[in-house]
Amino acid sequence: MVLSDTLTPDAISNAMYHGDFYATSGVMLNQLDSSLGGISLTVDEEGTTRELESTFVSGHKVAEGEEGFVIEFIGDGGKVLKEVKGVSASTDVSSDSSYTRAKITFTRKSGDGFENFYCWTQPVFTDGRQHYHYD
Repeated sequence: MVLSDTLTPDAISNAMYHGDFYATSGVMLNQLDSSLGGISLTVDEEGTTRELESTFVSGHKVAEGEEGFVIEFIGDGGKVLKEVKGVSASTDVSSDSSYTRAKITFTRKSGDGFENFYCWTQPVFTDGRQHYHYD
């Protein structure tokens, strides 16, 4: 998902160059603020529902799960720094980790098992690398 003023190749490329995007397999966001101070986000539940109704979107099949949204804030080595069940969350960014990013998982019942859909935000770097934002 790219934040761009217009739907032109140059505008979309420019937005991506500046990090104004997030990766998703169907989970949509209403709000995402990220800076060296912290990350705050809210899931777009209606947008996610609409996106997952598309025949072009398929989830990752899993045998077990719990329906709903889980927001994880992840740091060095993929370590989960904080986990929140629900559609909004925030966390402080600490220099204890060289980066912090959010991963949002939506799980729904599917047949005999479950399906997972994901969203990954851009990382907030604390080690001097370029920080990108989506706002």
